[in-house]
Amino acid sequence: VNRNLVTLNHSAYEHAIELVTIIDTAPAGHKVDAPLRELARAVRAQHDAQSSLEAITRELRALDERVTTAQREIAVLERRLQTVVGSRRWRAASLALRPVDAARLKRRGK
Repeated sequence: VNRNLVTLNHSAYEHAIELVTIIDTAPAGHKVDAPLRELARAVRAQHDAQSSLEAITRELRALDERVTTAQREIAVLERRLQTVVGSRRWRAASLALRPVDAARLKRRGK
């Protein structure tokens, strides 16, 4: 009984026709594109920020590589310096030049 009542008063075809009629007779509203402009602006701003971030990231990686290379070079130079300073020749030269260093300090008043 309920099914018969529903099918008698509610036809999908009739509802579709009524809906199309309402849409066709509705007054045409003017489109508001402000939200779309704002969305486009926000997307551009995000893209610009992301592009800047990627560029900065690339620069930081390049700088990090340069720092790492410089640190390796410094370590090599420090080892070479320790080899020179630790040599007998360096120690002998330092001992021989102590009087000269002392005279220089005395002249400066230290």
